[in-house]
Amino acid sequence: MDTVFLDASVLFSAAYRSGALVAKLWRLPEVRLVSSAYAVDEATCNLGDVDQRARLAELLEPVQIVATAITPLPDWVMLPDKDKPNCKRPSRAMPRTF
Repeated sequence: MDTVFLDASVLFSAAYRSGALVAKLWRLPEVRLVSSAYAVDEATCNLGDVDQRARLAELLEPVQIVATAITPLPDWVMLPDKDKPNCKRPSRAMPRTF
């Protein structure tokens, strides 16, 4: 079985509108979907509509949520400030495993 990690942009895009093409990932056979609490939090923060957030919650039902590492990034990883993990903001995502 293959594992597919769903980052915040994939979660956001799948939940943004009903019938989004990226949501086809959820129908792939023999695939385990995984995301992080941080990615879920980021997607949730960026979805402004109640229906979008409800779609995200539904999409997350079969997804294994893994804990987000709070260790510093290695020195060789160069990210713009906007893309760096913000460990000061508490996560609203509840880690869970299905």
